[in-house]
Formats: sequence, C-alpha cells, structure tokens
Amino acid sequence: MRTTFLLLVLSISIFGYSQVTKTINVETPGSLSTLLSEDEKSTVTDLTVTGTIDARDIKCIRDQIAKITNLDLSNANISAFEGNATSSVTTSFNANEMPRSSFYRSGSAVSVTPLTTIMLPNSLTSIGDYAFYLCTNIKSIFIGNSISNIGEYAFEGCLGLTTVTMGNSVKTIQKEAFGYCS
Repeated sequence: MRTTFLLLVLSISIFGYSQVTKTINVETPGSLSTLLSEDEKSTVTDLTVTGTIDARDIKCIRDQIAKITNLDLSNANISAFEGNATSSVTTSFNANEMPRSSFYRSGSAVSVTPLTTIMLPNSLTSIGDYAFYLCTNIKSIFIGNSISNIGEYAFEGCLGLTTVTMGNSVKTIQKEAFGYCS
C-alpha cells in the first residue's frame, strides 16, 4: 500500500513537471491565439513558432501561454501591425522588429513570464525598446545575424541573463539595453 502511494506521488510529480512541446505555423499574422487550444495555452512549456506573426502574437505568447520557458521564433517573420498590441496604447509596430514592450507589462515590478530561453527570428533587424525589460527569468537569448539595433532598455533588469549569442551585424546598442544584467 505504501509503495503504491509513493509510486503515485512520484508519477504525479514527474507528470506535473514534464515539458510540453508544441510547434505551430502561423499563416495569418495575429492568429496564434486561435491556433492554440485552452489546454495548450496552460500546459505548453516549449514553443516553436514558424510563419508570419505580428505584435498581437507576441502579446499572446506573453499573456496567454502561462508556463512557457523556451521560445523559438528563429524561423518566424514579424510583420508590421498598427493598433493596440503589446500595451494599452495604440501604436505602429514595424516589420522585422521585436515589438516595443514585447514581454514587459507596465506596472509590473518583475516579469510575468517564466521564459528562460528565446531564439529571435533570423529575419529580425531590430529589438524594440523595453522588449524584454524586467524579464528576470531569462537566462539565454539568441540574436540572429541580421539584427543591427538593440533598443533602449531592451534587456534591462534581466537579472538571470547569463548568455547572449549574437552575430556581428549589431551596429547600435541603445541606452541601458543591458542595464542591471548580471
């Protein structure tokens, strides 16, 4: 009886900490939220996104995929978007740019995402201001060879950041882009 109970507890523990991997191709920018079931939104830990996304899809990842730890966008393209996406302010989001405030929520003292590893799109040319501001759980980020600009405060306060892998195309690193990173 006791052995059965211990095996049950161990099984629940292992199941509770298992990784759930999902690869999804987004054909219509802004549709990621509709391509994931509610169960997937609450269980996926490793997400690979291909196709064409925009700021609304980034917001979906930030706000709806509760347990995401590893995000691979390396084979995705980011299209332009005009409207309310990563914050409550309506604004323009440029193509091939990681949107401003991608994973930062205004008013939050620390990141609301458990994201630890991210691979940015290979087509990306810029990382917007505050894109990963206060994302304290991020440990490693992979920046492709096409990035030329890293915006202001892009990674400020990413206290867990230990590995940044980037190509040699970066020409500009704006003010405090890596401020308070250990």
